[in-house]
Amino acid sequence: MALVATLITAATTTQRPTEQVSPAPQVNTDAVVWRTAEPPMEPEAGDIWINPKDGMALVYIPAGAARARLWPPVCARCRAARTVN
Repeated sequence: MALVATLITAATTTQRPTEQVSPAPQVNTDAVVWRTAEPPMEPEAGDIWINPKDGMALVYIPAGAARARLWPPVCARCRAARTVN
């Protein structure tokens, strides 16, 4: 039983890495780069996790922090079609 508790504690108490994100994001100037086999359990806004399988950098964005937007908001042709003469 003690071994199981030790393993669970070790998995949930991962220390934050010291490698800083550069340039630092405005939302969190203390954002760090995680180079671990699994995604971090408790990332902070702006933290980056490097996926070891494909080398992709994934940025953590907290739920509700970003809104989906269409780009461009309205194309010129659509705007012209909606113009009332």
